[in-house]
Amino acid sequence: MNQKHDLYLCDLFAGGGGFSTGIARACKKLNKTPDLIAVNHWDKAVETHKANHPWARHYCTGLDAVVPTAVSKSPRLQLLSASPECTHHANARGSKPMSDQSRSSAWLILKWLQELYVESVLIENIEEFEDWGPLGANGRPLKSMKGQLFTQFVSSLKALGYNVEWKVKNSANYGAYTARERLFIMARRGANKRIVWPDETHANDADLQIDMFAQKAKWKAAREVIDWSRPSQSIFGRKKPLAPKTIERIMAGARKFWGKHAEPFLVVMRNHMNAQSLNDPIPSLAANGLHMGLCEPFIVTAGGATGQGRQPRDLNEPFPTVLTHDRHALVQPFLMTVNHVDKYASPSRSHDIDAPLPTVTAERRGLGIVEPFFFNMQRAKDPILSVDRPMPTITATSSDYGLCEPFLISYYGTHNVSSVDQPVPTCTSKSRFGLVEVGKGMYLDIHFRMLHWSELAAAMGFPPDYHFAGSGADKVKQIGNAVECTTAEKLALAALAA
Repeated sequence: MNQKHDLYLCDLFAGGGGFSTGIARACKKLNKTPDLIAVNHWDKAVETHKANHPWARHYCTGLDAVVPTAVSKSPRLQLLSASPECTHHANARGSKPMSDQSRSSAWLILKWLQELYVESVLIENIEEFEDWGPLGANGRPLKSMKGQLFTQFVSSLKALGYNVEWKVKNSANYGAYTARERLFIMARRGANKRIVWPDETHANDADLQIDMFAQKAKWKAAREVIDWSRPSQSIFGRKKPLAPKTIERIMAGARKFWGKHAEPFLVVMRNHMNAQSLNDPIPSLAANGLHMGLCEPFIVTAGGATGQGRQPRDLNEPFPTVLTHDRHALVQPFLMTVNHVDKYASPSRSHDIDAPLPTVTAERRGLGIVEPFFFNMQRAKDPILSVDRPMPTITATSSDYGLCEPFLISYYGTHNVSSVDQPVPTCTSKSRFGLVEVGKGMYLDIHFRMLHWSELAAAMGFPPDYHFAGSGADKVKQIGNAVECTTAEKLALAALAA
């Protein structure tokens, strides 16, 4: 017995199913049973889509090989979603030639709109899609004709009887864990049909501070989708050293988030003298030995560009756009004694990295690195506070609390370092996110690892049990090419409920 369907839908360039996941959630909220056609040419993406959306009807082929009237159970579709290929529209290609054939895949959408009556259309692409124009003999866009083909594409939609609008939307503003900005085109059949965009529910700190009466929540933090239990490796002593640009990005984040903690300082190793800044004169030099030590948190050979785009980001911000390459890393430094309570340490054994190292014993490595925490700089008893618990009483006399925390490093742009308290940057189709964290059992260490595909999937709104087919690289590619699920759900709700 055939199941009765309330909605007839189609997801073109379906990929791993980001748009479809959002649409399925929207249908569930509307209490509707959908019939969904999913078309994609990549077998791994179709395998993923089938595993998670077995109720849909799948076609693993190029879009030009599908006859809409032959595959659709109804001549009328309530919604058609599409994410045409974006690679050859992206400025990220630099000076590489672009392919007209890859850029023209958007035209295939019109075939479906001509052969079927489609009530609403949602199209997603990168921001540069709005600049779509002809290529010159060198395979690069002609500046004099910038945006001409995009204008013609919109005109074609209007010629088919659609009211058309387009906007750039940041997924973090809809409660996603990634600050992925994409161009969305929404069209409704009927020149007078009103287009309704979903209200944004979240905002970054700056916007919330400007609008005191904004009824919006704060951007979601990247730290919520990071699996802190995953092991990572020290950046020191690797068989294959990290690339100079990677070290430079770590340093850029350290300078921004750790401030003075990332600066070299002197350690005076006599009596009970403390560390001191390099900006002060060296204390009296004794004749019976070397009592001055230079502590440099990082000793690296840094290379690569330091231009715009790789600026560090606070952990309180979203992930930058998650690309198809994992390009982000995480750093978090502080010290803790684990073998004894030395004479000058607090009972909790914590040590600010502005202070000298406590006594180093010969029996074993006595210093470990711990996860992020608050510390009270005014009391010796139980100064360490979990970030999962409320803050104690805040006094008016001074700033008593410090926060030791990590940050993310991305491998695209220039010094793109971000906070784990902000959404994830835009996910791409290659592994471009790394996690740098402090190591356990070292006097002072920094650990680094690439973010796992499951963390990237969570940042893009996929549920924890979502199955991705293929290798790790295949999975990252599917995630980076996907439409962020939460944003897709909000847009689909607006389109279907209109």
